[in-house]
Amino acid sequence: METLIYKLKCNNIRIDVVSDQLKLEMPPGFDFSGILAEVRKNKEHLIAFIKEAKRKHSAVNSEKWFSIKDTDYYEKSREDKDYETTHQQKKSFFRYLIAGSFLHNQNFQLQIEALDIEAMRKAIFTVVKRHDSLRTYLLLIDGQVRQKIYDDLPPGFEIGYLDLSKEKDEAIKYARFSEKATNVLFDLQKAPFIAFTIVVYSNDLQGLYISMHHAISDDGSVKILKHEIMRLYTAFKKGEPNPLPEQKMQYLDYSRWANRFLKSEKGKISSEFYRKAISRSIALNQQHWKKIGDPRALTFGKISYKKTLEEEIRKYLNKENIEKYAEAVGTVVSLYPAPGASYKTYISPYLLIELRKLSMESESTLFMTLTAILSIVFYKTENIVSVRYCLAYSNRVLKDFESIVGWLTSEIIICIEEDNGLTFNEFVKNVTDNIMVASDHRFYAQQMIMKDLDLPVNDLSPIMLNFLSVPDVEIENMTPYHSDIGSGLGDLKFTINENINCISINTQYNKLNYSPAAIENMFDVFFKVIHVILKNRDIPLSAYIQ
Repeated sequence: METLIYKLKCNNIRIDVVSDQLKLEMPPGFDFSGILAEVRKNKEHLIAFIKEAKRKHSAVNSEKWFSIKDTDYYEKSREDKDYETTHQQKKSFFRYLIAGSFLHNQNFQLQIEALDIEAMRKAIFTVVKRHDSLRTYLLLIDGQVRQKIYDDLPPGFEIGYLDLSKEKDEAIKYARFSEKATNVLFDLQKAPFIAFTIVVYSNDLQGLYISMHHAISDDGSVKILKHEIMRLYTAFKKGEPNPLPEQKMQYLDYSRWANRFLKSEKGKISSEFYRKAISRSIALNQQHWKKIGDPRALTFGKISYKKTLEEEIRKYLNKENIEKYAEAVGTVVSLYPAPGASYKTYISPYLLIELRKLSMESESTLFMTLTAILSIVFYKTENIVSVRYCLAYSNRVLKDFESIVGWLTSEIIICIEEDNGLTFNEFVKNVTDNIMVASDHRFYAQQMIMKDLDLPVNDLSPIMLNFLSVPDVEIENMTPYHSDIGSGLGDLKFTINENINCISINTQYNKLNYSPAAIENMFDVFFKVIHVILKNRDIPLSAYIQ
């Protein structure tokens, strides 16, 4: 059953049991006849499996914790001249106001044979009118970041056109493509924060390339736009009407909901939750360092996040009055990140299959399993007894949020303590429980915690994890390689992509704290730990660390 449920997940098919009946929700426009036949064949087993899983995890239910009843849900009124914003919008805008325009885009494309340009233009206009976030711009009013929304297409809105079909030189072709379609610097005080470019690759292949600023996008938004544009294009090409249902909720409505949730009784407890959890983690590591004579016992926690960021703002703004940027503290991580580099490596197809089996045995996910394995690696290589991670986490906690285009991801911070008596499966369950508990506090952003505890990101949560499922990508070349391109914001940032045939891990690291050799050594330990666990998952955690 685990394998079948995994197939459904990879195809974005939702499955549930309601009143002992199996319920499926499938994205339209795709042929799922093969997998549906498999579902019908295993219907009774699926129902039993899902009911047992829901019984075990009934306490972990975001719909129960994040309820419409908690807040004044959302308003249909658009009569105000300007509106409140999300934490993510504020973060982007303060950085833009202080440091200037910066590339922080999500890019994707749709390739189509024999493109009907008029049908595509109509699809683009329709999707821009459908989502408020695609007609939004930001401004600062009395020190507060606010947003305004055009009722119709923003003034001067255009669709770009790039013909590469006659260009023979691949280097020139790539340069033209990058300049026109990918390296788009958005002015966040002008709408839109999205650029559409129709690209003619050859006489037989055309497509649409889209670049969006992260202030209004996340991976969920990319999937939504891909799906909606293709449905609209297909319908308009056939002369059919708009096939999409009414958009019930907009990014603005989500902003209101999220801000009200933070002010609710449930939202207010997040600060204290993190204060206790992180203080305990810091104390455990400091006790360990004192015991072994590690100098970090004396140097940790000496740098102030607030003072450092205020000094960075002054450097950028010179003599300009910085009081109007006071809200940047607790919103922006840093304006001067340390120099970074990156290393990309891969988990082979064989190990991917084995790790999926291991995750099923632990009644967990591949992400939880890899987080547990990384924790063992850090106990070993970093000489710590409590690992603090910052995990990218979806804020699409209610059904009405699922179709919104915007930046609906935040972070949670988890503290994973070494417990030498646990077996690996027990340890994975412990990691899972930690993540599930912290997930209730996902709206209380990392920068807010930095302000509360006055800790820079390298001290608060030095390791960042972002796990993505990319079921439509197959990797051919799995040769590890280093790159000089990377961010030093935080000590380590792992972007883990689960592809069709392997897992790719892109590790960005702080060059002041890590060398390429140290990163390679870390992954040597990582793969050794995996092989030891696969051979014997019943030995205590201390054996893996040794």
